[in-house]
Amino acid sequence: MEEGVPEVIDVLRATVAAGINPRRALQAAAEGAPPALHAVLGQAIHAAESGAGAGRALAKAAEGKQLSELVLAGEALDLAETTGAPPGPVLAGVAAAATDRVRSRQAMMAATAQARLSARVVAAMAPAFLGVLVLTSPSDAAFLIREPLGWATLTAAAIFESLGIWWASHIVRGPAP
Repeated sequence: MEEGVPEVIDVLRATVAAGINPRRALQAAAEGAPPALHAVLGQAIHAAESGAGAGRALAKAAEGKQLSELVLAGEALDLAETTGAPPGPVLAGVAAAATDRVRSRQAMMAATAQARLSARVVAAMAPAFLGVLVLTSPSDAAFLIREPLGWATLTAAAIFESLGIWWASHIVRGPAP
């Protein structure tokens, strides 16, 4: 969803700068919006047509989906509707911030692609080894099921595997942008 926000804000900025009222600008932004944002923008348009200001309606609809830049854009439109101040510069800044956030997230995903794949491969090694052990040496694998020490080994392995998966996902995820 967040990848479409800069485009929507840019359309809002351009249409409002062209002199179109904010409610119609919101409709124009919804017409060209990516499908992921249709529901949010449709909700905002419906609220605007029901009497709420276009900016306030957009901010409220975006708040529900935690789209912070779209909330800011809605608040800028609301401020423009209330005071008559030009929302263009604010919308341009919000669009730039949204674009930077999307690019940053994409760069982080690209930079961590190898680590994420490696983490999956390493996480799959223990279960794969257990499968190979069952196929190639059933008597050795039977120890894991028949003996109390085998159950303890399986339990310890499951705990360590779970901790390793959790830690790898924590490292790869990193701080939120």
